Amino acid sequence: AKGRASAGDGGGGTFTYHATSTQGTDGGLVFLPASGPGRFIRDGWTVLGFTGPVNVRWFGAKGNWDGSTGNDDAEAFNAALIAAFEGGAVEVPCGTYAISTTINFAYISQTLRGLSYGGEYGRPKLVWTGVVGGTMLKVGNGIHFPTIENLTLKGNAKADICLFLEALAGSSTMNPSLHRLTFQGYRTRGLVIG
Repeated sequence: AKGRASAGDGGGGTFTYHATSTQGTDGGLVFLPASGPGRFIRDGWTVLGFTGPVNVRWFGAKGNWDGSTGNDDAEAFNAALIAAFEGGAVEVPCGTYAISTTINFAYISQTLRGLSYGGEYGRPKLVWTGVVGGTMLKVGNGIHFPTIENLTLKGNAKADICLFLEALAGSSTMNPSLHRLTFQGYRTRGLVIG
């Protein structure tokens, strides 16, 4: 496939048709055919997870926010994190991604990695477009060993928190790995641990 919705949109790849599959669809790795039984499954997918990093563009993210219009990419980020399974990585190509609802890590040992070109200014940007007081990215209670790297999180003067690491009370086992992150335009704090 040359793209998810259109050729060159970043959602393309190689798929194999499995005539007897009844696997649930996820909008990025597993698709229903236009008619009839079976599934189109992205090469590299197994019932135990994808064999390499997944890309948010496979799930419909556009990264085309221009400051006033563009695709809301929050759902694509959440779908990619669910599809990446435990220990998987989600890659974010360069672009500016509008986020209107919280992005939640789904499993332990997941990685959310921006693919940048040319340092800080070439990093992918996630811009909050949701309600005033929201949280952009959350690593929930019991999600251990998350890695988040090479992203700019912009609260857009609306998000209270850019990144919330919700640790278990009295626990020190979250062990986050945070690299090359920039927090901008938040109302309360860029990073909250607790």
